[in-house]
Amino acid sequence: RREAAQLEPSVSIQSQVKTYLTDTGRKKKWLASRLGVSPTTLSQWLAGKSTFSDQRLREILDIIHSNA
Repeated sequence: RREAAQLEPSVSIQSQVKTYLTDTGRKKKWLASRLGVSPTTLSQWLAGKSTFSDQRLREILDIIHSNA
């Protein structure tokens, strides 16, 4: 049951990231660089084709909330 609960925030985080990138004019390449992943990996995650660990999701939230 806990795994299912972890998937729901992931979708919300994807939406937050898309909104953040649009609102700030930042590129996926910038965020991917900050995360230490390729732009392709980030794009796949944003499209729901891959997943990130809980730790990586926390890193994403830290970045978008501290750079807003």
